[in-house]
Amino acid sequence: MKLTSLPRIVSGIAALGMLSTVVASAGVISRVSPMNHARPQLVTKVLHGIPMSPPSCPSEFTGGCYSIDSSSPFEAEWCVSDSGNCSSGLVSSVSWTADAFKAKNGKPAKKGFSASWSPNPGNPSIMTASTTKAKAKGKVKYGAALSGCYTGGCFTDFVVYGFQV
Repeated sequence: MKLTSLPRIVSGIAALGMLSTVVASAGVISRVSPMNHARPQLVTKVLHGIPMSPPSCPSEFTGGCYSIDSSSPFEAEWCVSDSGNCSSGLVSSVSWTADAFKAKNGKPAKKGFSASWSPNPGNPSIMTASTTKAKAKGKVKYGAALSGCYTGGCFTDFVVYGFQV
């Protein structure tokens, strides 16, 4: 098939009502029928964060490690979407949790570090990790394990971030 014939083929197939969505890329036509709904997926984008170098980030922090201080919190937008982005295909509202803990022993973080969601419930929502410490230094001291539930199910501990404070 020549690429020049692609528009004619696409419009012919669409006119027959055979496709609900037609995707054309490099001369390939993909069929997506209404019965083949995508499974909702988690989508994220880091809005604000200073990444640490990989060698200084232990592997249990699946979302990576970031340096934060009192004037520079970490922010990441998360959503549950059928479309793969946070602008369309959003499923129902999500109730989010962020379990903040000490990296060295896994015990809950009590003061000096927090992780929270806004809005909660919401979809999309922004997770913010913040500290009262004025300057980040040393190793990863805290972590945040994220989870979320919506009407179709739950994503439990779907990512764990590490934070140098």
